[in-house]
Amino acid sequence: MKNIFTGLLLFSLGLSASAEPGGAYTLTGSEKSIFGIFQADMKAYPELYEGADVNACYKEFRRINDLNGGRKLKRGETLQFPHTAKSRAQAAAEKAAAEKEARAGQAASQPDSASEAADSSGLFGADRRGADDAALNQERARRQAVLDYQQNRLPRKIFSLDVPEINDETLEELIRAARGRVDDAFADALQLHRYPEKGIWILEFEPPAQPSGLFFFAAKTEADGTVSFYSLEKGLSIFGAGKGAKLIQWTSEWDTDALGGRDYQDCASFLAELERGPAL
Repeated sequence: MKNIFTGLLLFSLGLSASAEPGGAYTLTGSEKSIFGIFQADMKAYPELYEGADVNACYKEFRRINDLNGGRKLKRGETLQFPHTAKSRAQAAAEKAAAEKEARAGQAASQPDSASEAADSSGLFGADRRGADDAALNQERARRQAVLDYQQNRLPRKIFSLDVPEINDETLEELIRAARGRVDDAFADALQLHRYPEKGIWILEFEPPAQPSGLFFFAAKTEADGTVSFYSLEKGLSIFGAGKGAKLIQWTSEWDTDALGGRDYQDCASFLAELERGPAL
């Protein structure tokens, strides 16, 4: 398969982009499409794209990087991702926090009588704020770890199997990886549902807390012996259909096709649709 460095643009989804909106991304040479780079960034930072106009963001991404004239890209070149409302607000908050910390550092280096007389309630208030910030950072890191496991490590493992069937040994391996990459609660919530008479298995996760988080990942053996892979993700389709879920078909560990929004989030409904065959 050619990539964008040979001039052929393929609409495929990768997870190589890692610059937050407002940041710069350096091309590695493994990217397969301009749109794939942009999609991958949305997958990596869903909380910063939440509520944004996706089409407008993509147009701005192409405009600021001069990608509308069909120019060829080079390995090592950087692309700039435009800010979204949430990323701009986050950047402003981080800048304000850094300035506040710098001012606090200056004040600490020049103690006066007022600071020496500060009561314990003020100190405990600062401790609480620090604890809140630490908890927020920990939760953000956990959410990113969940996405990395579900959108990167899991499909990579599934597509590496000679026979795309999860046996007990593979399940234990997936659970160990979940425990090490995320935490015990995430690993303990992982369940495997087998339906051998239907040629279907479904991995069930804890209820997702963010867009692109998975409710389920599944495989279905078709009548001709081929195997199809699907996931049900949290979030609306690009057209806003469905009630907080969208169906995705995986064609490789990197490539996906969006099949639209869905009005369910439960395993029984997911299984029923896999049985009858997903529709666009």
